[in-house]
Amino acid sequence: MAEFTLIIALGSAVGDPMIYADVPLLHGMVALTLMVIFQRLFTYWTIHSQQMRRVFEGEAIRLVKDGALDMMGIQRAHMSTKEIFAELRQGGAKDLREVKRAYLETDGQVSVFLYDAQPLTLHAQPFSLMLDGDNDTDRPASFAEVLQRCPHCSLALLAELIRNR
Repeated sequence: MAEFTLIIALGSAVGDPMIYADVPLLHGMVALTLMVIFQRLFTYWTIHSQQMRRVFEGEAIRLVKDGALDMMGIQRAHMSTKEIFAELRQGGAKDLREVKRAYLETDGQVSVFLYDAQPLTLHAQPFSLMLDGDNDTDRPASFAEVLQRCPHCSLALLAELIRNR
């Protein structure tokens, strides 16, 4: 984002002396030089300061940990479970238990890391991510079944399902 802003500002600073005869070329050169210096300082600052890097570039938010939804991360990301399940399906997961970790990256993409083999998780039964029309027998039929399937995050998941219904 900072690079985009810099490009727009550079275009304006360099373009004004070329378009308007009453704007001296020296003013454009001074503006261009100052912007390049500020950009270099900004880059140096973000590279050498983890706090500033976190402020300006952000950090990934964990959405899934060890086959269970990370409800704190989901709240921070302002995502619904429907959106998360869609992203997990696009990442190749068929079941929540297959997902070792999932992160909302700073660019808005979701990174999904799957287990190589079926993990031992807190989920007692499969929690399928398939859509209603897929005739998947593992899909929860009711909210009560969701409560039985996910003892780790069932209350928060139930509230989210009711909200999205």
